[in-house]
Amino acid sequence: MFTHAPTPMLLVTKAGRIADANLRAGQLLGLSPERLTGRRLEKFVATGSQSTLAALLRGVFTQGELQNAELVMVTPDGAIRTVRGDAVHDPEVEGSPAWCHLSLTDITDLRAIHTQLLDQTDMLQAQLQHLTARQYRLEHEVQDVIRSTQGQLNLHLARLQNLLKRHVRDAGPSSDLTLAQDALNRTLGLLASLDGYVQARQLRLRPRHVDLNQVLQDVRSDLKDALDGRTVEWNTGPLPTVYGDSRALRMILTAYLSNALKFTRTREAARIRLLVEEHEGEYLIGVQDNGIGFNNRLKDKAFELFGRLHPTGAYEGAGIDLATVRQLCDLMGSRAWGDGKVDQGATFWFACPKTD
Repeated sequence: MFTHAPTPMLLVTKAGRIADANLRAGQLLGLSPERLTGRRLEKFVATGSQSTLAALLRGVFTQGELQNAELVMVTPDGAIRTVRGDAVHDPEVEGSPAWCHLSLTDITDLRAIHTQLLDQTDMLQAQLQHLTARQYRLEHEVQDVIRSTQGQLNLHLARLQNLLKRHVRDAGPSSDLTLAQDALNRTLGLLASLDGYVQARQLRLRPRHVDLNQVLQDVRSDLKDALDGRTVEWNTGPLPTVYGDSRALRMILTAYLSNALKFTRTREAARIRLLVEEHEGEYLIGVQDNGIGFNNRLKDKAFELFGRLHPTGAYEGAGIDLATVRQLCDLMGSRAWGDGKVDQGATFWFACPKTD
């Protein structure tokens, strides 16, 4: 069975000499079993693998356990083969010569494929790093251009706004001037929304414990101008302390409350309610209004960039603020959604982790 075994096998003494070899071993090493017998095995091992062979033999004869190692073999005709050597000491016959059974598995082709795959992986990783770095540079270049352009637009629009106000004051009400002023205000609103969206993409989160009551107070203060001349009934019970980024939470609540104020404009009194649902590991925070609502089948569109659920002429905005909310929630590993019914109001929600 040893002679005709399908795997190359050797009997190797403690001194590292080949005591016997089967036919497959002869084919692997390029010599007949008879010519292999008595030769030192290290003569068939590349210089870089000789210390590995010595450690393999030392381990099998001293520990008496299965030992294995990867060896580079060199045949007399110069062929190089990579093999896996598995050695086990056979002490079955008392007083027999000290040798071990060494089976050799040719893994030359496998090693070549493995090396090729590693090279390809390194190449792909290098390409990915290059593309990532390039994308990062391009994104920042685009953002710099957007910021620069936005700054120039804001400057020119502010000048135009002052001119229009002066003309309206001096010439009296004019439909053309009023339309121009309205278009200008919409443009400024669009720029403000775009600025918020860019800020959300660039935001570096600093999660901590955040009191939503304080955030709500700050947001209502920011919306003071939007509340002028409006009758707004607030129902805001105590809000929880959550774990999140205070800037992101402030932007989310600002977007939701601005949305509620906008779509309750046709109501005699706007009713805005803050809802809190407690679940395991998170709070769900909702902003409910009694506004014009929307078709609930289109609720996912509300959070798309430039997604609108109502005609442009009826309500200002470009469909950016709710997309900003979703962007912020994605950054926090959270989620945002809404529900509504036509002419029966809407509720927009976001989830927030509890404090530790």
